[in-house]
Amino acid sequence: ACDYVQIDETPTQVLKEPGKKPQTKSYMWVRGTPLADKPIVLFDYDPTRSGKVAEQLLTEFKGRMQCDGFDGYNKVENIAGIIRHGCMAHSRRRFFEAVKASKQTHLAKHGLKLIKKLYRIEKSIEDYPPEDVLRVRKEQAQPIINELKKWVLENLKKVPPKSPTGKALNYLNNEWVYLMRYTEDGRVHIDNNFIENKIRPFAIGRKRWLFSDTVEGAKASATLYSLVETAKANKVEPYSYLKLIFEELPRAKTVEDFERLLPWNVKSKTASYIAPIQPAQSEIP
Repeated sequence: ACDYVQIDETPTQVLKEPGKKPQTKSYMWVRGTPLADKPIVLFDYDPTRSGKVAEQLLTEFKGRMQCDGFDGYNKVENIAGIIRHGCMAHSRRRFFEAVKASKQTHLAKHGLKLIKKLYRIEKSIEDYPPEDVLRVRKEQAQPIINELKKWVLENLKKVPPKSPTGKALNYLNNEWVYLMRYTEDGRVHIDNNFIENKIRPFAIGRKRWLFSDTVEGAKASATLYSLVETAKANKVEPYSYLKLIFEELPRAKTVEDFERLLPWNVKSKTASYIAPIQPAQSEIP
């Protein structure tokens, strides 16, 4: 029902995946809406990184989809009613890597400097309502964007395309339309960092637990990460929230019962207890 979603994917390993060797990569796909009233994070397991997965996950979605430059999202872009947005953090990272890698850094440094100016504007308006965000972006960010576009076109062919600086320039140029759409809607972020930050705990955990044994285990992991990261996004302490879920879920019978257990409906942000769900009359001793 939300009209703004961020999406990304990260590798995982499943030992007993039918038709695949234990060493091959599988993927955890992560969708999220960073809107302030009801932020949601959903993890979904799939054995592939095919664009068909993104297409299936967003079949009923209409609105603004934010992602990185991965070609797998091209299919989603062609779905009627979906507007694709890019991730400026990916572009900034490429210029940062170019600065580190190149001895002749003045070109990459200038690109990084202009992008940093855009981020400083975003930092100054992060608590503004969407209409004010949009106004400031038009007034302050647009002149920098115009300067950045001119600079890219002037320097695109001055460096080898496969050099670190060349890769940074080409990524920015190729993704330009998607990257700059954040100036069209004050709710949309400049980058995909909301969802990348939700993936980070999974990536850190992966270094320790290394793999899932079965597909069922990977799907169970996706469910638990969805609950924990959605709770955290709503500023609900996750351990208390899971304790609440496990205590109250067996009593839930109606749609209303289940909805009361969603993180944004938990009255205390420590998830110390909403009023318990009352058992049906027939269950009362």
